[in-house]
Formats: sequence, C-alpha cells, structure tokens
Amino acid sequence: MKPLLVFAFLLSSLVVSRTAFAHADRILPIGFDGVMADVPAQYGPASLKVSFARSMSGSPPITSLVLNLGRKRIKLPACITGLLRSRKIEEVVATGSWYHEESTLPYYLSLTFFDPGYSESRWANSGVQLLFNLRTGKILAVDSLVVGDNGRSIKNVPVELKSRCATEVSVEFNSS
Repeated sequence: MKPLLVFAFLLSSLVVSRTAFAHADRILPIGFDGVMADVPAQYGPASLKVSFARSMSGSPPITSLVLNLGRKRIKLPACITGLLRSRKIEEVVATGSWYHEESTLPYYLSLTFFDPGYSESRWANSGVQLLFNLRTGKILAVDSLVVGDNGRSIKNVPVELKSRCATEVSVEFNSS
C-alpha cells in the first residue's frame, strides 16, 4: 500500500509543479514609434520613449526614458537610466503578464535593456531588467543580469535603488 501512496504523491507533485511553471511572460513588440500595441486596453495605451545619446564618448547611452501606461507617465531619473547600456531600441525587449494569479505578483511589464552585443540567438545576455506594476506604473524591481560560466548561466542581481538614487526614487517609484 505504501508504494501506491508514494506514486500518487509523486504524480500529484508533478502535476502541481507543471501547473506552477506553465506561466510564461508574453513578448510585447515595441513599434518604431515606441507603441506596445499588445498591452491590453485596460492598461494602455502603452508606449516607450527612449532617447539615445548621439555620441558614445563618455556620456551615458540613454539620455531619457519615459514609459506611458494609460494616463500614467513614468519618467525614469538618471540614477536608473545611468545603469542602462543599450545603444539602440533593438537591444530593448518588453514582456508582460496580466493573466497570472495577482495575489502573488501584480500584473507587470518588464523592460530589459541588454548591453551592446546583444544577440537574440544567444541564451544568456547581460543587461538590466526593469519591472513595473502594470496597474499603477510603479517600479517593482531593478535587476542587473549577469552572465557567468562562459555564457551558460545568468544571474539576476537586485539593484538597491534606495542607496543608488537616494531621494530621486524608492522601490515604490511614484509615477507622475
């Protein structure tokens, strides 16, 4: 009788874990005008306006970044844009989720700014990921994506915004 219970437990664990890991972010194409048309209407319209530096000599690659989610306009301060090394919009990937259980994680929009040399075909790319609450526009997290083990692993390292940005921003970033 015990082997049958063990088998039932293992089978139920497999079903539960498959369900838990079934969630995947939806890729959100960024149009040439910055519009993310695939964001549902109740959170949009959504757009991303990124100003890239014309000259790469010593200045940060991104001079301005504004995310619009419906009537919310989120302009990120230099303490955050200074982390981003992307030099063109093709190095920026947007994903999101608004169809998971919201009690564990708010519906969100993720913007990943990959470092120069980004390749869609390579599994691990370094960069910075910004996570926004889709309903409020508040920033939930900023993570540095660190590639290791000769490109075979990637680690999300949280960026401590309170110390980095002092009075400019907090983890509960207020949109204007």
